[in-house]
Amino acid sequence: MLPVVEQIVDEVKKNGVTDAEVERARRNIIANRLRTVERIGGFGGKADLLDLYETFLGDPGYLPRDIARYRAVTPAAVQAFANKYLLDGKRVELDILPMAKKTASAQGEQR
Repeated sequence: MLPVVEQIVDEVKKNGVTDAEVERARRNIIANRLRTVERIGGFGGKADLLDLYETFLGDPGYLPRDIARYRAVTPAAVQAFANKYLLDGKRVELDILPMAKKTASAQGEQR
């Protein structure tokens, strides 16, 4: 992790998060779930959400309980999760390098 990310995780583990931070995250997550239900076709729409719940939970009607889970999150629960699961020295770091852009020649070959 970047040093800044490590500092933030350490801060959450030590001092927790505020009610406002939890409320902001809660609103964003719930709004995204509800927007998914509003979309009928395409990727990430209602059918995908129902399929996700059926596939992983065996209940396509799990949405109300899913929203209730997010509404139940508290700052203390976030801190407890961070201390239990965000262990020091236990992480994966990825360095992503963009590929060089390829251009097409007049003959249709890529260079």
